[in-house]
Amino acid sequence: MPVWITRAAPDNLATARRLRQRGYGSVVVPVLTTRAIDHAPVDGRPDAIVFTSAHAVRHHRRPAVNDTVPVFAASEATARAAQGAGYANITSTGGDEQILSGLLAHILPPGGRIVEYCARRTSPRLSRTLSGLGLSVDHLAVYESVALDGSEIGDTAFSTGVGGIMVHSCVGARAVRRIIERNGWRGRIWCISPASAAQFAGLDGVALSCAAEPTEAALLALVEREVLPTRWASLARLDRAPLRPVPLPARGPARRRRPARDDDDDGPPPAA
Repeated sequence: MPVWITRAAPDNLATARRLRQRGYGSVVVPVLTTRAIDHAPVDGRPDAIVFTSAHAVRHHRRPAVNDTVPVFAASEATARAAQGAGYANITSTGGDEQILSGLLAHILPPGGRIVEYCARRTSPRLSRTLSGLGLSVDHLAVYESVALDGSEIGDTAFSTGVGGIMVHSCVGARAVRRIIERNGWRGRIWCISPASAAQFAGLDGVALSCAAEPTEAALLALVEREVLPTRWASLARLDRAPLRPVPLPARGPARRRRPARDDDDDGPPPAA
């Protein structure tokens, strides 16, 4: 059962890679894109920089800092983007805010200044946590997500036999709802937060689940708990076709099976 990843590129590719590692096929058709928000450059030298996504790296205006300033990235993909932008002292915390806040509180002096580059609608939870630890945080929105024209997006995704949809934001949730209302799809939707799940209120024929916390790690854990694996995790590889659930034999006389043919193969997994 392919899972439709609706988030914007390039983060959608990282999500698809994590799903493959767990043995699931995916359909990568974004419903969003991003655009920069005009913002003033940061004054002075911060003690640390936090990037919440690869989009934040791509759209930010680099401050005048040297390579010794520690940079913290929300994921490996974000860390690679920061490295490509010229930063050298980079740590990825894998989307774990507790690890991130603990590291910053450990390495920075009381009152240390942090610049958090993020989206317009990024939750201020991390900033509040860091402020509570005695650190100074500049919460700087450098981009926003906007919905793409959904006239053909749904047809493209649903033609692959999508069985579930991952939603990473409220903007994405609203875009997905409009597509479902046009296409009449029915199935399960996994949302990263209660706010994104609320966008589907009153929509018939869909089963909603919400991640325990608003992180990709929690969202992936939710999918893993609720989806019947399409492949054994130990055999999940890009060059292997998905294994499908085997139906129980029907009651009655055993029937002779015909020889397998080359065209019986399910084919390669969906492209990520």
